[in-house]
Amino acid sequence: MKCNLCEGSKIFHYGLKGSNSDNTGLLWVLNKPDLRVNNLWEGDERYRIALHGTNTGRVVEEALQFCGLSYEDIYLTNVFKCVLKEDRKPSRDDRRRCLDSFFQIQLSLFNPSEMVAFGAHVFETLFPKLVTKSRKHQDYIGTVQDYQGIPILVANHPSWIWSLNPMRATGKGSTEAQREHYQMIKEFTEEFRRDRT
Repeated sequence: MKCNLCEGSKIFHYGLKGSNSDNTGLLWVLNKPDLRVNNLWEGDERYRIALHGTNTGRVVEEALQFCGLSYEDIYLTNVFKCVLKEDRKPSRDDRRRCLDSFFQIQLSLFNPSEMVAFGAHVFETLFPKLVTKSRKHQDYIGTVQDYQGIPILVANHPSWIWSLNPMRATGKGSTEAQREHYQMIKEFTEEFRRDRT
């Protein structure tokens, strides 16, 4: 799919929709697609492989495993859908256009029972009025906010969670600090998830 809402948009990606996600209603929201999707536009499995090679992907996989879930149980998407020219960071206006044009439609079609918002850009896009000079994304970590009647957990960006692991270069294990984040996600998931089978 091609989108012309933002200057220099190259690849549009709606995310990875697990085969069981319609039953769980779990929507995990990241910032934007990985640049490597530009060279791996051959389906979801190739994109998943590309994601696996990133710090974000490793943290998502660890969090899923900690929660007793898999990619098939969630809809993993991005609040901003495109890879922009030269991997340019989307502006606030870019994000707002994408939110209004695509993310809202995605929500109405999927009707999630809960969402996890990873990182400051996602939070600031969904809750612009909560971000002030005195209160930032970090002040809301671990809180549950209401987004159009949907409970949403505010979480750190996976790359930040990955940075908590001093052994990250070896790719071995997770630290207690990382597991605290995963436990937060697990408790939220268990509280708000509903079986829609």
